[in-house]
Amino acid sequence: ARTALQEELKQIPVPASHLPKVEQLIAEAKAEADRMADPASEINLEQLAGLQDRLDQARKVALEGLFSLEPAATTGDFRVVVTSALQKVPQTEPVQGEVPLQKVALTAAGDETESFQLVVIPGAADVKGLKVEAPALKGPGGEVPLTWYRVGFVETAEPDYPTDFVGWWPDPLLPAGPVDVSAGQRQPLWFSADVPAGAQPGVYSGTVTLRSDKSAVTVPVQLRVRSFSLPRPGTLATAFGLYASTLSK
Repeated sequence: ARTALQEELKQIPVPASHLPKVEQLIAEAKAEADRMADPASEINLEQLAGLQDRLDQARKVALEGLFSLEPAATTGDFRVVVTSALQKVPQTEPVQGEVPLQKVALTAAGDETESFQLVVIPGAADVKGLKVEAPALKGPGGEVPLTWYRVGFVETAEPDYPTDFVGWWPDPLLPAGPVDVSAGQRQPLWFSADVPAGAQPGVYSGTVTLRSDKSAVTVPVQLRVRSFSLPRPGTLATAFGLYASTLSK
């Protein structure tokens, strides 16, 4: 697990301000693993828990650095963090989850849509009128279009059950348009690659560019289209819950 995490963290740009702490925690985990590997030592659950805790802390510090809102963490007027469609990225609260992606590498069948997010983090000043250039990906079968949206936020209230978060939560997808991001906040942008039915398999490539008046960031995008299409209509059963008590409110 330690070696895997090291390789994982090498692939992402952890800011210099957080890198020493990450390296320290990994070194402590390595020392603990070496002690456990000694045939003369006895391994107990407390040691294993301590090893896992250091690895979890290293990942947490890496996430804090990558999504840091400190102006010193940003070179230029904004920076961009690549993450998956499964990651929830709040405006100001700490980001929870796995280490984000270093690059956009998607895989999809024909008649399937795969998505990713680019998170805009300003430096010391607001970013206004950020423009997004997302041309179609090109490959052996022609083009696969990219569609993008601004991720909106809704203010949640305290529910009747325990929850880890109450406040402005990323959820709705808003139409594409000029993007304004206040300093001290994050703004996720959602991108979808819509693969046509019967698309020729192979690798489709392109870029997404985020451009302000002062600078631009270009992110490579790669999509592997598989050699089959999803059946239509779908036959996979799913569950849908609807309660009269909820409707009555």
